[in-house]
Amino acid sequence: MGGNPDNPAIGYLASAVESSSAEKFVIRYADYLLGTISCECLPVNLEALIDYFDIKVHKVPLAGQRALSTANLNILVEQDDRETVHRYSIAHEMIEFLFHALNEVRPNLNQELLNDLQNRKEALCELGAANLLMPMKLFRSLVQRNGFSIDSGKYLASFSRVSLTASLRRMLDTRIRKAVVMYFRYGNSSGEFIPSAVGQTNLFGPPQIMDPPKKLRVLRTYASSYGEAGFIPNEKSIENNTSIFRCYETGTSTSGHDDMDLVSVKGNFFVESIPVSFNGERHVLSLLYLE
Repeated sequence: MGGNPDNPAIGYLASAVESSSAEKFVIRYADYLLGTISCECLPVNLEALIDYFDIKVHKVPLAGQRALSTANLNILVEQDDRETVHRYSIAHEMIEFLFHALNEVRPNLNQELLNDLQNRKEALCELGAANLLMPMKLFRSLVQRNGFSIDSGKYLASFSRVSLTASLRRMLDTRIRKAVVMYFRYGNSSGEFIPSAVGQTNLFGPPQIMDPPKKLRVLRTYASSYGEAGFIPNEKSIENNTSIFRCYETGTSTSGHDDMDLVSVKGNFFVESIPVSFNGERHVLSLLYLE
């Protein structure tokens, strides 16, 4: 039995002061949680938090959903997810307890802050989860010590018991270097007409000969919360003469300076890339340095 079976956020809300933003309000809640277990090093002992607040975690099939929580301190996580995903899902739901508590205790907060919290709940829970598992005051010093690179991200992911994506995204928020994390896939864009896909025949050869050429395209982009990168559209293609494409083609890690035209990101940039696999299909994970 834990030491405090109440919603973790109730104690926080009882003494919380209004912040200049919803982000700071949620980050302070994550810091409050860490304070209950006197967290002074990584990895964060998430099990101690679970025990302290007598939270029940259940691994169950969730039909495509990662996790959910209930007001009576139950957290359900998808049973087939990896351990690092379970940790992040649990951290996300522990932040979500703040939103359960807002409905229960009606704290004396200004309406603008309350509206902002409710309107951006999912994004704020992601922010809070990152702060809970990788508190900035501890994480930033490790990045400074180990350097800012994909290799550092791998080490910090293993050390913090989170995914590589989570580690790299947190590295961006340190602002030690200006960079973006990008995933690329090889294929056609969703707006292209693919004759072979609709069974259109070709009198002069195989059906695929009429298809537009496949390219390496942006699948997903992660930037820091400070927005230095601007807008990079999904499905924007890159050239075959880049180190990123060489990573895809060879299946090996690459690095080099590439000429890029990604709408808001134009110029010659240093890029590190590693091959990754989703559902058996090769993709590329790149760290693109903006300076």
